[in-house]
Order: sequence, then structure tokens, then C-alpha cells
Amino acid sequence: MSEDANTIYMIDEIELHPDRLESFLEAFEADYRPLAQQRGMELLHTWVTPPEGPPDLGETVLFVWGLAGIPGFWQMRSQTGLPGITEWWRQCDDFCKRRTRRFAVAPESRDAFRAAGRIHA
Repeated sequence: MSEDANTIYMIDEIELHPDRLESFLEAFEADYRPLAQQRGMELLHTWVTPPEGPPDLGETVLFVWGLAGIPGFWQMRSQTGLPGITEWWRQCDDFCKRRTRRFAVAPESRDAFRAAGRIHA
């Protein structure tokens, strides 16, 4: 998938407990990323914030995924029940205090998405 006007961005924000960053990223690479790729999710960015902070505070990891437009969004959503997905999120809860997921598009793409309405692929 290449980024274009149809790309839907999915942003996972995961606030970790202190001293869990390395073990979380290892588990993510081994247990979740391959499943996400099977679902059509392309990892575009992995960011950690703050860049440097007190050791008693946990970091927050931001994963920015790309989905191939509306069909890619529904492909990903239709495979939520794949073996391993539920287990990953249970495992993730052991690492984190809080997690959120948002979806976004480029501002210039909003009219095209609005015109498409809520369609199912």
C-alpha cells in the first residue's frame, strides 16, 4: 500500500506502565504486527513520547497505520476475530495503563469520504 488521498490512518496510542517499553515493543513485533499485516494494516510510524523522561513515568507509544481506503478499513474490521487478536489486546493490557485508537484522513480527502458515505466492502 502506498499513501495517497484514499489512505485512512489509524493511530493507536498506548500509555505504558514504567519500565515496560522494551518488553512491550518485543511482544508487539512478535505477537501483533504479523496479525495486523495479515489484516491489511501497514505500519507507517512508531513513535515514543516523551523522548526522555523520569524513569518512574511510563512512555506512550504511538503506532500510525495506513489502511487502503474504505475497502481497506472494512477488510481490517472484518478480521477482528482472527485467532490471536483478542489474546494480543489482553496481553497489551498487562503492559499499559490506557490505550486509544483513532481514525483520520488528510483534510483534502474528507469530501471524498463524505461522498462515499458509510459503505461496506
